[in-house]
Order: sequence, then C-alpha cells, then structure tokens
Amino acid sequence: MTETAKTNGNGNGYGKFLPVGSIILALTGLFWSVANPRDDIKQIKQELQAEIDQLNRDRLTLAEQHEYALREDRDTDRVEGELTAMRAKFAPREELDQHWRAQLDWTNVLRDQVSALLKEVNGSWDIGKQLDNLQNEIDDMRNYRGLPPRPGVATTP
Repeated sequence: MTETAKTNGNGNGYGKFLPVGSIILALTGLFWSVANPRDDIKQIKQELQAEIDQLNRDRLTLAEQHEYALREDRDTDRVEGELTAMRAKFAPREELDQHWRAQLDWTNVLRDQVSALLKEVNGSWDIGKQLDNLQNEIDDMRNYRGLPPRPGVATTP
C-alpha cells in the first residue's frame, strides 16, 4: 500500500524530464551566446554599409567621368601619334635584313680576298726562297765590291 499515483497532475510524473530539459535549454543558450547570429549579421551589415559609404564617397559625378574619359582619349591619341611617328622613322624589317645580308656578303668577299693574298704571300715567301734572295743580295754586294764570286756560282760577264 505504499503505492503512489505517478500521474496525478502534481508534477510527480515529469520529475525525470525536468533536469534533461534544463540541460538542453542551458546548452542551447550556451550555443546561442557563442554563435550569436544576430551580432554577426549586424557586424557584417555594418561592414557592408561602411564599404558602400566609401564607394559613394569615391564615385565620380557624370561630368567628372566625361572629363576623365576625354582626358584619357587625348592621352591615348597623343601616344598613338608618337608611336606612328616613331614607326615612320624606322626601316622595315625586310629592308634591314636585306642590308645586313649585303654587309655579310661584302665581308665574305673581303675575307676571300685577304685569304687569297695570304696564300700568295705565304706561298711565295717560304724559308728556302728567303735564303735564296739573301744569297743573291750577298752575291750582288760581292760583285759590287769586286770580290771573287763564291765557289760553284757562274759569273756573269
């Protein structure tokens, strides 16, 4: 007879749900205070509004935009005019290529001429010929001084 009524409307039947509910409410409050989407949204809104205000301060009026565009067009026209003038002063690439080919051909002709001259000079002035020329000069000097000719050389009348 110690049995008591579990659900009599006095709250005795909800005794184990109350602590669980309070824990859930506490966790939800803790999460809400950490996440706090209202403050985050408010802060993002303020940052965006500050950027919009900055853009509004930096924007140009229609007249300023037209003046800027005209100034840029004048600068572009001036630069294009200078480029056209500079291009007119320079020779075309084909003409330069032709000029340098002609210079290379002329250099090759000169190189061939120098090579031929070197062959001619080196070919006619080897050591044996040089010694013969020196001996002939000695013989001429002997003849001039009246000395007898060297042996084995025919005398000229």
